[in-house]
Amino acid sequence: MSLKTFYANGAGDALIDPTNYPQSIVEFLDFEREILAQHMSDKQMLIEVGCMHGRYLEWALQNGASYLGFDVVDRYVAEGNARIASAEADPQKHRILLGASEQLHEIIPGLFGRLPDRALVFFPFNSIGNMDLLEPVVLSLSKLNLPFLISTYRTDQQTNTERLAYYQNSGFGSIMQTVSEAGVCFSSPNGLCSMAYHPLFLHETFARHHVDAQMQVKGGIGIWYFGL
Repeated sequence: MSLKTFYANGAGDALIDPTNYPQSIVEFLDFEREILAQHMSDKQMLIEVGCMHGRYLEWALQNGASYLGFDVVDRYVAEGNARIASAEADPQKHRILLGASEQLHEIIPGLFGRLPDRALVFFPFNSIGNMDLLEPVVLSLSKLNLPFLISTYRTDQQTNTERLAYYQNSGFGSIMQTVSEAGVCFSSPNGLCSMAYHPLFLHETFARHHVDAQMQVKGGIGIWYFGL
């Protein structure tokens, strides 16, 4: 099963149900919002990649930022735009589109006729690890040349233990943990496949595509990468 199918058929919805979050995930998302606020302090537009139904749409509305979300699952895009309509938000400033992360360098300039000013490209809640391939995503980021923030997991044993508990709480069974040169992947027979990349592997991938990325670490299980 492809990751797109996994989310399209609803199997992945349990992963965004807060009732399934152990405390470590709650803390991870608290840090994520804190770090996002820091990196958005001088920005006007939030571009959320792998946004599902608009995870940070409400945050953008509350903080006076315009919002552009991207996802590859049609029903998430439809649900997100329905949320925008029900919030009576300006559809010119707040919208969610069907679009793949490896095509951002083509889609975003095409929408605006140029690169948008004071925009942050944001990959939330390990969306970077739920995409089929890392290399074309980083290549697209290098061509796009906009500030970005990637939120993901560490790959130490404590984080692996907490991630396993999270996936089990979300109802996934027969979970397999695979450790490779790239990182740590958790998968299950019904389509779960979530990768956390080792910092060295990520930095080497960034370097191959001349992407200048720095690492930001807080407490808990999360790690963040930002550029420009």
